[in-house]
Parts: sequence; structure tokens; C-alpha cells
Amino acid sequence: MAAMTEPEFVPWEQREGWTDVKPIPQAETENPLVPINYSPAYVSAMSAFRYILQQEELSKRVLELTAEIVKINPAHYTVWAYRGKTLLALKDSEPDGEQILVQELGLLDALVKVHLKNYQVWQHRRAIVLALNDSSRELGFTTRALAFDSKNYHTWAYRQWVFSHFYEKPDAEDYQKSCDDELEFTRHLLTADMRNNSAWNHRFFVVFRRTNAANEEVIQREIDFTKGKLDQVPNNASAWNYLRGILEHFNMPFADHLEWARTIRSPVDPEAPVMLAVEFVADALSETRAKESLQEAISLYEKLADEIDPMRDNYWHFKRRSAEATLAA
Repeated sequence: MAAMTEPEFVPWEQREGWTDVKPIPQAETENPLVPINYSPAYVSAMSAFRYILQQEELSKRVLELTAEIVKINPAHYTVWAYRGKTLLALKDSEPDGEQILVQELGLLDALVKVHLKNYQVWQHRRAIVLALNDSSRELGFTTRALAFDSKNYHTWAYRQWVFSHFYEKPDAEDYQKSCDDELEFTRHLLTADMRNNSAWNHRFFVVFRRTNAANEEVIQREIDFTKGKLDQVPNNASAWNYLRGILEHFNMPFADHLEWARTIRSPVDPEAPVMLAVEFVADALSETRAKESLQEAISLYEKLADEIDPMRDNYWHFKRRSAEATLAA
């Protein structure tokens, strides 16, 4: 069987429908210090793009050209910006303008799989969705993207934007359902990985972004949910931070959970204290400002510095000195 050969490269100005283009090469000094060895395909595409840019052309063929460039260099923000400008112009000038934007989302569906950490791809998608004013496919899209990387910052930031812009409207009929769906989504992710800090962060965003929307029942539900996760994985910094975040957000005393925190032990060694639980206990004791409690807190900070977490001994000594200052006051 004969080996397949790559199709012969044809410069853009020689292609059908592009013969009017006068390529503008990249401006270079006569002897550049560090010349970049661009591929012929990229050089030709960019030379054609500079001409298009100079002519301020906003046409369907611009989409063909810019698609070729961003596939080679997906971080080229100037090309993305001009592509977006072209798409918005076509939306208003072409009979199938909205369908062109829908097709653009299809292209981005494919690109995001390999460019999850590319700022331009996400920003471009946001502009298209805003132009369509339709978020119906976006939560499903981010769910699929998170299947590739469940902790990707760009995906989570985009999902939070979609939720807050389109769904976080208390007067909307589907608002509560949207919240419930997001909580179920985070529950699913935290069941798979209880240390997924991004999922914890998103859960806090959904539940507590609007402080007055969280009643006592909701707050208690989240505290119980977090304690349940900590009972399973005690040394889980994400869950401890979530619990602390709830208590601090609503000015609730740590001391109310002091006895529970004292019971947290390592599942591997029931005699071994869990560092994060010891810290919580010490902070809860310091919070009471009672003499005996402060003395116990000082002792725990010393234990953290000398035995449990000597890597951060300076921090624990600082906490000890703060408790001592409170005791002396």
C-alpha cells in the first residue's frame, strides 16, 4: 500500500477566491538577532492576514483565513479579536448570521479539547455566547470540558460567568433549579475527588454568593455536608477551608464545632492527630478568649510547631504569641 503524502502547500494569494490579496510580509530588520523559523503555511497565512487587516475586510473568507491561523497559533489574540469582530459584523449583515455564530461554537467545542488553558479561546467563546444571548449549551459544554481536566481554572471561571450572567436571577423561574443542578454537579465531582478545591470553590460560589439567600437550613446543610466529607478524608485542606469559609462568612463561632473537631483522627492511625483538625481546635479555643482555653491553644500551637508540622514552625510560633498576647491582656 502506497504511503499517503501531504497535500502540496499553496500560498493563500494563489488560492481560488484569494488572488486579489497582496501579501504583506512581517516587518523585520535586515539581520534579526533571533529569527523565528515560521512554517511556510503560517508565513503565508499571516501575510494574507496583514493585507486583510489593512483593508478592514469583514467577510466570510476572513473566517477561513483566521481559522487556519488560530489552529497553528491558538494564542494569537490579534487574530482572535479580528475574527470576533468579523463574526459580529456578519451576524448583522448576513441572512444566516446567527447560524454562523452557532457554527463558531462548534469550532470552539473542538478547539477547547486541546487548548483548555488558552485565554483567547475562552474569551472568544464568551463574546459569541453574549452575541447570541443563548447559554443553553454552555453548562453542558463546561461539564464536558471538566471531564478532560476537573480542576482547570479557565473552565471553572467560564462556568461561574455563565451561571452568574444567565442563571443567577432570583426572580427567574428556573433559578432554584439551576442552583440545585449546580450543587448536584459539585456533589458528583466531590464524590469522585473530595480534594477537588475547584469544585469546593464553585459550590461556595453558588450557595453563598448572595449572602441573604442562605438561610439557617442551607447553612446547616452545607456544614453537615462538609463534616461528612471530613469524616471520610480528615486531612482534606479544601473541605476544612470550606467549613472555615462558611463560619467566617456568617460570623459563626468556631467553638460551636469544637467537640466535633476534637474527634477527628487519622483513619490510618487512630492515635495520630490530624494537623488541620488540631489547628481548628486551637483556633476555636483562642476564639473563646477564656484563660484555660487560651492556655490549651498555646500548648497546641507549640505541639504543631515542634511535632506535627515543624515545616511551618514560624507560623505556629506566631499564632502562639498571638494567643499569649490575648492571655496577657
